[in-house]
Amino acid sequence: MHWSPQKIECIERDFEGLRGAYDREPSLKQVLDQCSSITTFDQGWSYVQERFEHLNKFCGGLATAFPGTSSVEIDFSIVNWEKNDC
Repeated sequence: MHWSPQKIECIERDFEGLRGAYDREPSLKQVLDQCSSITTFDQGWSYVQERFEHLNKFCGGLATAFPGTSSVEIDFSIVNWEKNDC
């Protein structure tokens, strides 16, 4: 999938928005902190209540890809993020 500079900017804005919401909203922080490795993407994402649409689509696409494939690594490299255990 091709990510235009405009799409990447939208994803980055959503990511910063989510980070800010996590810091500003104690109830969101609490529910996200309770997520674990068995929490599904859909379950975890439901806690942000349909906000951050561009980030949702990006992460949802990564969540459905096979980990370690070159396409996943390319997606992360395009937005200058490193894949980590989370």
